[in-house]
Amino acid sequence: MFFMFQIGDKVAYPMHGAGVIKCVEVDKILGEEHRYYVLKPCVGELEIKIPV
Repeated sequence: MFFMFQIGDKVAYPMHGAGVIKCVEVDKILGEEHRYYVLKPCVGELEIKIPV
């Protein structure tokens, strides 16, 4: 499967600034699988999930 970003890519995310793509996770919501980039901002302990 083709992804726009790769693990380790550095990106900018509004309101949270620069971060690194940590991994791609699959979550099941209402029986459907959805893929998300997991973004780790450079500052703080927050992890942000962004739909692929």
